[in-house]
Amino acid sequence: MLSTTDIPTAVAVLREGGIIAYPTETLPGLGCLASSETAVKKLLKIKNRPADKGLILLASKLEQLKPWIAPLGKTLLGKLSKPATTPTTWLVTPDENAKLLVRGKHHKLAVRITNHPVAAKLCDQLGEPVISTSANLTGEPAPQSLGKLSPAILKQLDLILDGSDGSGQPSQIRDLESSEVFR
Repeated sequence: MLSTTDIPTAVAVLREGGIIAYPTETLPGLGCLASSETAVKKLLKIKNRPADKGLILLASKLEQLKPWIAPLGKTLLGKLSKPATTPTTWLVTPDENAKLLVRGKHHKLAVRITNHPVAAKLCDQLGEPVISTSANLTGEPAPQSLGKLSPAILKQLDLILDGSDGSGQPSQIRDLESSEVFR
């Protein structure tokens, strides 16, 4: 398995349906192209995660999320795109075409605009969001850094995109419309 800091290499792996580990502003993430149903299924299998739990879409800018979310008014668009003081994953009404594998059984879709330099560049170069889910097997503790990925995860990855570790804490999860905090 390849470990690199080269974002174009990571983009190529993702475009080929690969699964990567990468740094975010919170915990290390496992990711794939959200638009690839085959890759999302592969990621769920690696994590042993039920498809109905849903996943987070990570983007570098609001425009990347627009195909996935229902139209929002100016106030909610501003709230979604405004940098948060703590990393925040927002629950939003999905577009009717948002894939069920990403949304899971939920009526809302989890999205986050990242400010992590590596994750943001990855999304910029892809031109679309990536899946972001913790880099652990379901039910096990999430690793605090890319250097602490479990062997069970490592052997199933196509690439590790190296970069600085985030806070080591999961993002806050809030409903965009009500501001209710779920985590």
